Amino acid sequence: MCLAVPGKIVKIDRDEKVAIVDFGSLKQEVRLDLVDVDESNIGYYALVHVGYAIRVMSPEEGEETLQLFHEYADAVEKDITEEQLASRKKGFGYDINA
Repeated sequence: MCLAVPGKIVKIDRDEKVAIVDFGSLKQEVRLDLVDVDESNIGYYALVHVGYAIRVMSPEEGEETLQLFHEYADAVEKDITEEQLASRKKGFGYDINA
């Protein structure tokens, strides 16, 4: 399975075909070879896969996509926690908090 992650474009260098993209706790240089952007796209979001921007999204679409990522991560975390609790009740598994 492949995963592309949205991040906010904070700086663009068209000559080098790179952007600095903010993923929250990480800012990373991303290649722009596959998309057409200019300085007017600062503040927009890039969908990034293996270091390449594969799509540029409006700020609204980027925020909505990030919200969906957070909802999905929360749901997965909840499922994992429920599975761990069920395993402990059955007497197997280990306590990750120990």
